[in-house]
Amino acid sequence: MGIRASRRRDHRAGRRMPVVRASAARAGAGRAERGRVARCHRSRPPDRREQANRSMLPALQREALRAVGDAERVLELFCGSGTLTLPLLGRGQQVTAVENAGPSLALLRRSADEARLAVKLIAGDAPAVVRAFADLVDVVLLDPPRTGAADAVRALASLAPPRIAYVSCDAPTLARDGKLLAQSGYRLVRAVPLDLFPQTAHFEVVATFQR
Repeated sequence: MGIRASRRRDHRAGRRMPVVRASAARAGAGRAERGRVARCHRSRPPDRREQANRSMLPALQREALRAVGDAERVLELFCGSGTLTLPLLGRGQQVTAVENAGPSLALLRRSADEARLAVKLIAGDAPAVVRAFADLVDVVLLDPPRTGAADAVRALASLAPPRIAYVSCDAPTLARDGKLLAQSGYRLVRAVPLDLFPQTAHFEVVATFQR
């Protein structure tokens, strides 16, 4: 399945912004996409990417890794079973991955062990982990559920990483959390919409904040 660039109008800003879309749909993809949207609407399941439009996952991973950059030490919040963790480990970055869903964390551990990749895993809620985190970190990557990550974002103010990569499946909560980051001295430097759900109003955004 190819990927083509399209454009979507930002009605608030009066501008158009690029959207990455799947050029075609495989048989049964609509059901998978609807399942992915349903997972995004609930609080975080064991892994909300199970029903993702798999043809678009490489694009999502590519943009997330681009947002992280070549930072050596990465703190990843809401890591799930490793959709973004494993590619980071594969290119040699040091990742501390945080997740409160035990089955997802166990799956990530098994995948990392099978690939002989070293990763530090922390089971717990993201805000509490951030508040107690004492290690140096170059970038924070977070991929929260639809409800966003307001508490974790507030906690990040004390950690003060130079860069934050935020993967969002809900534009309003991204705007809310982005405002919180702005109040802590961060500015939005890049935002890439990804149309993981063709024929729906839902899309993901990979946003990069720096201070």
